[in-house]
Amino acid sequence: MPSITFQQGVNGYAGTQDTTLRQSSPNTNLGSAGTLYADSDTPTGTGQDDQVLLQFSALFGSATNQIPLGATITKATLSLQTTNAGDGAALHRMLTGWSEAATWGSLSNGIQANGTEAVAAADRVTGRTAIGVTTLDVTASVQAWAGGAANNGWAFLPSGGDGWDFLSAEGATKPKLTVEYTTSTTPPPTNTAPVAADDSATTNQGTPVTITVLANDTDSNGDTLTVSAITANATHGTTTLNSNGTITYTPTANYLGDDSFTYSISDGRGGSDTATVNLTINAPTTDRPFDESYIATTFPGGRQRVLEHDNATKSFFVDGDWYAVLPDGAKWYVERFNGNIPAAGQQGGWTKASTDNFLDNNRASDIAWDSATEELYVLQYWETSTKPRMFKLDYDPATRTFVQEAEAQIAGAGGKLASTHWGGNKELVIGMDQFGTPLVADVGQATSGANQGIHLAWASKDLSTWAETTIDPVPSAGGTTAKWISSRSHKERRSTSGLPTAPILPALQA
Repeated sequence: MPSITFQQGVNGYAGTQDTTLRQSSPNTNLGSAGTLYADSDTPTGTGQDDQVLLQFSALFGSATNQIPLGATITKATLSLQTTNAGDGAALHRMLTGWSEAATWGSLSNGIQANGTEAVAAADRVTGRTAIGVTTLDVTASVQAWAGGAANNGWAFLPSGGDGWDFLSAEGATKPKLTVEYTTSTTPPPTNTAPVAADDSATTNQGTPVTITVLANDTDSNGDTLTVSAITANATHGTTTLNSNGTITYTPTANYLGDDSFTYSISDGRGGSDTATVNLTINAPTTDRPFDESYIATTFPGGRQRVLEHDNATKSFFVDGDWYAVLPDGAKWYVERFNGNIPAAGQQGGWTKASTDNFLDNNRASDIAWDSATEELYVLQYWETSTKPRMFKLDYDPATRTFVQEAEAQIAGAGGKLASTHWGGNKELVIGMDQFGTPLVADVGQATSGANQGIHLAWASKDLSTWAETTIDPVPSAGGTTAKWISSRSHKERRSTSGLPTAPILPALQA
């Protein structure tokens, strides 16, 4: 049975390259070192890896001292001169090319056996090694290369913290690969390359999807097809080649839109092809459960706090998530519905989505949401509070949370407005005009005098400047309540301060 030995400098062979990738020195190149190191704890106590890369190139061809094309590998043995016994390593076939100039850092944090950088399943696990010659059966690896898989050598991923050292191609006793093979006297049939067809898949934001890419790929010779590599990664997500030949795509958090990646297939006889997987990432489908009441916390006085009660009457959606301003403990927060529906009369259903809290929870809250600018205004008030306040928050899509940008005290000592009817009033409501200007209206709490009537205040978008007017001097709280505000104007009128001028007056539904 024919046999060939490949060893650097023997019979003119010069195709061996090797190096150590050292996590603790990520930019140090060890390609010229005489010893290779496989260790998961270098320096001792740090838990950092030493990984080894080893390749014998130019194994197959028609030249002297090459394995003939089409040969069947019956046995392949790798011999290494161990100088320090240790826990050994797992040998994974590399799927990406490399050179002796490689470092831990240049290969993006070493090698991962993830189906993209190296084959996920090890071809050989050494077990514990002893000083002397370590002999490893690598028939599976060499047969895979003979069948058409790309020969990028092996990654030796350490099995433990007791390091294994062996000599490199620069050492006195160099790595040696011995291959036994057979050839057929009958010329092999002509091989036709397989055809990889493009695929498409759809998923929702943040949701992985698994694609059976081989389902529509074909081979006219009837060869068994395998996915040999992911040749171009996705831009807006990660890909994982699974052991069953499927590929799992996970979109980047909060990404919506299109993405793609490419993969290669092999027929095991040297034939290959490449195809593209096109992906669409949609906003998550959200049932908007306005017909349900989800309890968020307990309201003062023993009443249970539900979303649609008269102290917080509005909610809104952003990127498929449902938000409301709700009391949580002793303060109010922007809260995001977390999908958990509690049993009747129980607390739950909401998660804090703002780091800033608002006033104490014995007050009422009303909101105005501008979906165009993703700005939220929160009004807080109550009949026992002489200092109603307004807050402006901006939405951060990366974290799906709200960040407070501005705050203003509307009335009371130090407030923006001098009129007394704004304080100690439970009939306040917030809205916006068509330009995104925040508006506040109230129904005066007295039946006569300065605190009687329906009033309107409006502010600059940063809440720094305020103005007010009286819409109707007659009504008062008790028989009249404020529910909502809307505004309309045939043309934009702005003052030099950035506030709407007096002719732009909202209509108050009382």
